Amino acid sequence: MIVPLRARGRTIGALALASLRPDRTYGHEDLELAAELARRAALALDNARLYQDLGTVAHTLQRALLPSRLPAVDGLELAARFRPAGDGSMIRRRLL
Repeated sequence: MIVPLRARGRTIGALALASLRPDRTYGHEDLELAAELARRAALALDNARLYQDLGTVAHTLQRALLPSRLPAVDGLELAARFRPAGDGSMIRRRLL
């Protein structure tokens, strides 16, 4: 039995289920269970993709805000480190 992996109106793959018993037949309840499993799996996969995309955008924005180098100041040795709050993957929108 093959059922589509659909999340947020898009098909992102397919779930294939098979039995080792050659005489096994699938009924309506089996199809409903497979569809529910596919729905949950697709949502989990799509959430993982969205989380990864947000992390990429957040890191790109963070890097763009960092200076390319520190200024040279006579008599001082400068060092810098960036430590984002949380895991660094959140982008917050500020309403004015």
